[in-house]
Amino acid sequence: QLLDDPYFEEIDIAVDFEKYTKLDTMVLKDGTIGRTPYEHQKTGIKFLLTRNGCILGDDMGLGKTYQSIVAALESGAERILIVCPSSVKINWEREIHYFQCEDTSIISGKKWEQAKFTIINYDILKNFWVSKEERIKEKSGDFVWENEHLVKGDFDLCIIDEAHYLKDHKSIRG
Repeated sequence: QLLDDPYFEEIDIAVDFEKYTKLDTMVLKDGTIGRTPYEHQKTGIKFLLTRNGCILGDDMGLGKTYQSIVAALESGAERILIVCPSSVKINWEREIHYFQCEDTSIISGKKWEQAKFTIINYDILKNFWVSKEERIKEKSGDFVWENEHLVKGDFDLCIIDEAHYLKDHKSIRG
């Protein structure tokens, strides 16, 4: 059973959804350009914008990616990290490009390239952080933060797609 948060105060936020319909370059089946969000997507976007952390638990096919991108753009975040399964990294980039934002980077292997939207899959996250035990102390006594892009990325927003992949903290992925 889900209960309402007794400490949450409802915040009414105004979002210009028409702006995102005009920005959207996706060509629809009827030949028109630009998606208009459904009511549940408008509610979801406002939900994301009025919380400092939350889970968007809509069912498959209801446009969680769309909602997340619009909320990220509307929030004014400068650096957004998207962690997702490897199989959907290109889909995330394509969806972001629909909103005329070309500043994206898909991370692969051990090469890190920072962008407004940095997209990485779960299985290579380990390539971009170092545990305390693995840090090397320089002669000055300071730790070397050589490959800790996740720490040094100074992300304003993090989107975790398919977060249920992290349910077991003992697994390699978790």
